[in-house]
Amino acid sequence: MHAHHYLGEANTDTLLYRLWHKLYDTPERAAQPDSHTQQPSAKPLAQLSNTFWSMPNVTFKEQEQVLKYRTDTIHTDKHTKRFGHTTGPATCPLCGGSDSAPHILLRCNNHTLKRMHINRHHHAVSLCGEEISRGKLGSAIVTMDACNSEKLSDLNIEPPDDIERNLPDWVFPTQQNLPHNIHQSRPDGVLVMPIEGRGRHLDPKQIPPKDRDIHLVEFRFCSDINPQHTDIRKSANQHQPLIQRLRTRSLRGISRNNQVTLNAILLGVGGTIYNQYTVTPLLNLGIPTHKLHQLATKLYCHAIKSLNKIRGAMYEHLRVVPPGKRLRVPSCTRPDILGSG
Repeated sequence: MHAHHYLGEANTDTLLYRLWHKLYDTPERAAQPDSHTQQPSAKPLAQLSNTFWSMPNVTFKEQEQVLKYRTDTIHTDKHTKRFGHTTGPATCPLCGGSDSAPHILLRCNNHTLKRMHINRHHHAVSLCGEEISRGKLGSAIVTMDACNSEKLSDLNIEPPDDIERNLPDWVFPTQQNLPHNIHQSRPDGVLVMPIEGRGRHLDPKQIPPKDRDIHLVEFRFCSDINPQHTDIRKSANQHQPLIQRLRTRSLRGISRNNQVTLNAILLGVGGTIYNQYTVTPLLNLGIPTHKLHQLATKLYCHAIKSLNKIRGAMYEHLRVVPPGKRLRVPSCTRPDILGSG
């Protein structure tokens, strides 16, 4: 900590400050109503991104970890190198990758942390699937890839009835004599409904292939300060072969083809809710605005609690912080002045 340190004199020339400043207006900007659902603006959801201080089910420990993550003061090997405690590269002690807070929460290949990343994702997908099944498009759900029914019951989550985890063959317009394992990717959810104006079918299987409006659902946790580029592109690239296989190709014109849409839902690992990347995709999937606020609150709390658990698991795995003890860093070079645990 500097000898002369006053409130309001923080360094505003850092990359982290500029990225947060660029993102500042995003949660406050109201989402535009979708042409399919005609839902009104979801601006009240913007309050969620910074309400971890006042939520009764968020502990002080979890509040502390969220603030450290958002200010990049979670102690990592990157800080150890920055403050001159080591001369080697800033590598993750668990997997050997480039160390940073986003690496721990998103990309670490350590078996324990990777399993926690997967469980965090599955729980979030289950929450979304439960709410989508109760919305106006609930009858259109064909697949929902998440935890099994027993795990969902333990989490007090009601899974949709008669929903498969694997994409059935009838969804594809033509089989083309391809093996069953050629599907290449499995989205988190698939909804099939009739294109507006081309008849009404309650059973998705009864909809002719050329009249199907297919929605793929992909949920991703992302870095809070830079969600829009890498994560959306990764989702599109991952499912591009599948999207091509799902599309019909009529010789009579594009108006006789089906529609395939990828709905990528992003949530910051620090609990940031994005109108464009969180609110709008969920509205497009038929969730009413008042129910969307409840779902966003659940996702927000889930992200915050998962952040604290993953960071705690890292220290427990390294045996850096014994039970009941605090990580001690020399006060003259202490990167996380808010304390640590």
